Amino acid sequence: MASSSRKAMMYCQPFWVSIFNPTKEYIQFDPAFVVYWSKEVRHNLNYLVDPRGNKIVIRIGQTSVPENFFCGGYEIASFYKFKENYFLAVKYLGNRVFDLRIFDIDMTEIQYPAPKNPTDVHPEIPLPRFFNCFNVKLSIQQESITLADAFSRFWGPTFASDNFEMIDPVGNIHQIIISRGFLHMRFITKGIPQFIKYYDIKNDHVLRLTYMGDNKFIVRIFDLAGDEITYITKSTDECSTTMESNDENPFYFSTEKTLSENDIRSSSLYLDAQFADVALVKNQKIYNLSNENGDL
Repeated sequence: MASSSRKAMMYCQPFWVSIFNPTKEYIQFDPAFVVYWSKEVRHNLNYLVDPRGNKIVIRIGQTSVPENFFCGGYEIASFYKFKENYFLAVKYLGNRVFDLRIFDIDMTEIQYPAPKNPTDVHPEIPLPRFFNCFNVKLSIQQESITLADAFSRFWGPTFASDNFEMIDPVGNIHQIIISRGFLHMRFITKGIPQFIKYYDIKNDHVLRLTYMGDNKFIVRIFDLAGDEITYITKSTDECSTTMESNDENPFYFSTEKTLSENDIRSSSLYLDAQFADVALVKNQKIYNLSNENGDL
């Protein structure tokens, strides 16, 4: 299929997790990130910002640094006084700013030090929101997909069923089953061969999955060069495609959401910018919220 514009990458930002060794200067990036955003962040000063507003300056794309790595390990170890290994969770916010979250080996978030300038603090992303979007490799040789570890840890306990839906940007709905593995791990165990056949995928791609709650994922499909495929609607026995591909797509006007425990514990309803870019209609300013009885 033909590829569409890379601006679709702005619809949602995936996280990735790297193992941090305080004796190492280099920290690994998600390879997919470098493909999508290298022109914006390479050879520029970039910033890792923790929830309290502390900033670590990093530079990406230096010729002396191994591919898919960046310098900054010593600065991070010194600032946070690390002497052991930790997990660094990173999410790109745009404009060369990365949201940084740090966890010990048990995936317990650390206590961040107070910043020198307490007024320079960006809004904290709640952990469930931080971990709701991620990339996974779609291999045509495999019939199952392993979901991101951190996503499974934070969202897996909220799953009430194994039956899920993946919905593409034009409303095609794909039924999948997510099974639990060892400890917290989750796997898509059914629906992948039908998914590959539906889009006539002939080689490996990358899936960007954004969990919207209610056992629904928004799915976007990219080739390994970072270009998104062109989506079409068609009728098959393997996929429900009742929605039309146009600007008036009803999927973008009506989205059901059952409040989860993560929503209840948050300070606001989980409708973040990622959701808005994917599910709301461009230039539409007013929306109606209703309960299951249709009451506004």
